[in-house]
Amino acid sequence: MIDERRIEEAAINKCGFISSEFYSGAKWAINEFLKDLWHPMKEEPKLVGEEIIIEMFLKGKRHTIVLEYMVGEKEPIAVLESVRWITDWNSFIQPKENVIKYRWCYLKDLFPKEGGE
Repeated sequence: MIDERRIEEAAINKCGFISSEFYSGAKWAINEFLKDLWHPMKEEPKLVGEEIIIEMFLKGKRHTIVLEYMVGEKEPIAVLESVRWITDWNSFIQPKENVIKYRWCYLKDLFPKEGGE
């Protein structure tokens, strides 16, 4: 993640000094990116076969898990012990004791796009 030190370095490289306008713009862009990255649990993923990250709270502690979204599939194509999958989103998001599923994002959205850094 881009921290404040990296924003300040970029401001100095681009402006020659720490510009408050540059800094504010960078913070705004980062917040917009993060806002569009995460989806609420009520929003079902659209890309079948993609890995998704689920952020949840279990007994009050934050946890993240990676699952493969395989809605409509009875069994995954390749069964791996370390890979879990979701076949029914509505059942998956149902409340469970001591578990609050908070939000999700596509795993691939965390990595650089082709041609990017």
